Amino acid sequence: MIASAAIDQGVAVVPYGRGEWLTAVRVGANRDVSQGGELWSRRGIGADVPTPAIDNGRVYLLGDKGALACLSLETGETQWEADLPRSRYKYYSSPVIAGDLIYCVREDGGVVVGRGGDAFELLAENDLGEPMFATPIPIREGLLLRGSQHLFYFK
Repeated sequence: MIASAAIDQGVAVVPYGRGEWLTAVRVGANRDVSQGGELWSRRGIGADVPTPAIDNGRVYLLGDKGALACLSLETGETQWEADLPRSRYKYYSSPVIAGDLIYCVREDGGVVVGRGGDAFELLAENDLGEPMFATPIPIREGLLLRGSQHLFYFK
């Protein structure tokens, strides 16, 4: 497993099996996952490298080839799916939610910006001109992005 679990509202969303499985479990001090803590499990949808992002009861799942899916945190049902702009390079960093925007970074320095919610709206695709593998960091009313040679800050 490369992707990490994402946790929100007492629910851990766990990708595993090289992007083949995604399971959500309730977490807590008195919860035994083997005794009914699993909320849902899906096969054929998952992420091998990017960690899912959770916001407002929605799970945003990014595949390394640019398939972005939005699932219900409680039920695991697919709300929508979108194909991000592709190239021969992959999406290895995790999607980040900042405000109502989703940021997805491709390894060639392509940064895709979209709006999530009930449907996906592609807003921009920017090229930062150098390899990028790190997940963006929302900070102070802006966004930090680490490239192979520069640290970018956008406000």
